[in-house]
Amino acid sequence: MSERSMHPDERIARVASRQHGLITHRQLRGMGLSDGAIRARRRSGYLRPVHVAVYAVGHDSLTLEGRRLAAVMACGPEALLSHAHAAALWGMLAPWEEPSMAAIDVTVPAACGRGRRPGIVVHRTRIPSAERAVRVGIPVTAAARTVLDLATGASDRLLERVIDQALTDEHLTVPALHACAAEHRGSRGAGGLRRMLAALERYDSLTDSELEEQFLARVRGAGLPDPRMNARVAGMRLDAIWPSERVAVELDGYRWHRTRSRSESDRRRELRLRAAGWRVMRYSARQVFEEPFEVIADLSSVLAAAAVRGGG
Repeated sequence: MSERSMHPDERIARVASRQHGLITHRQLRGMGLSDGAIRARRRSGYLRPVHVAVYAVGHDSLTLEGRRLAAVMACGPEALLSHAHAAALWGMLAPWEEPSMAAIDVTVPAACGRGRRPGIVVHRTRIPSAERAVRVGIPVTAAARTVLDLATGASDRLLERVIDQALTDEHLTVPALHACAAEHRGSRGAGGLRRMLAALERYDSLTDSELEEQFLARVRGAGLPDPRMNARVAGMRLDAIWPSERVAVELDGYRWHRTRSRSESDRRRELRLRAAGWRVMRYSARQVFEEPFEVIADLSSVLAAAAVRGGG
């Protein structure tokens, strides 16, 4: 059956099925429906408003992706999901880092109007065509641009994790990050991103022994008990362990070269260790060298809690 010969509601459902159950007023008008026909479907409950001129078709139980796409649709055809919500869509954030759905980040071209939209944080800026992407049917900022936007306000620790995850998942490359920072030279995000890239590249050439020596020096300088270095647990070599407390530390000095298979191997190692009753802490070279107080505070807290539980 051709689309032209289909009942209007069938055509609406077909389009919505490709858009997480959503359709816009503009699309409905493009199908030939009059404003009166649209109002009638609203009254019947077939079209349920989500945002101004955006409707859920035949339901109001949108998925997470549907709610994000609805926010993008509400901001016009050139809008993109962006910032923390784009990072979540790309899989760059851990589950506990997912942003609130009460306010969804959307970026539109600078020339777009200034109207406000409930439940949407609208960012207005220049969007080069190379920084546009589509993921699971949702227009979104490209991975490198997403990292740049996050760099305007994210902590160094979060920004490092986001970059690491995006590289591991092969959503971007280091040259792409440098190119994005250069494209937006002068912006707050570009400065933060360049600083992080410089820090990570500075430690990329460290040998394992150099990183381990620096970590041990930080531990001793804080007066913590010496760990056993390069010890084996359940057939796995670990960088540092406190056996009595059953606390292990893994040091990452290879972030730029970390592959998906290496990342999955690390996760399997951690699962095995946790199943055996070990608490696994992971620190990057940048953290050891540039955030020693945070690393030691974190580690001290874990060791103290382990001792209270009867580990030592």
